[in-house]
Amino acid sequence: MVGIGNDGVGKTCLVKNFCEKKFSKSYHATVGVDYGFKLHKVNGTEYRINFWDFGGHTDYNEIRVELYGQTQVTRSIIIIIVQWSIDIENAIPVI
Repeated sequence: MVGIGNDGVGKTCLVKNFCEKKFSKSYHATVGVDYGFKLHKVNGTEYRINFWDFGGHTDYNEIRVELYGQTQVTRSIIIIIVQWSIDIENAIPVI
């Protein structure tokens, strides 16, 4: 799993909570990239789910682009995420 998004949106909070059952009330920017994993059983078979948490700040653009080339993802997932993001932006009024 790869966490992609702007800085400060909560990618690290989601990864830490899912992998370690931890939550921080204060903001700590991810520097470059962070990593977590969780072991999960499905029908008696244990799987290791790897999470890559990419820092969202523009200072890390080059690092992200380099690492994106090493990920395996289907185009349909990217399209769903993009459409979901557009739907959210259209549904939530700007304050």
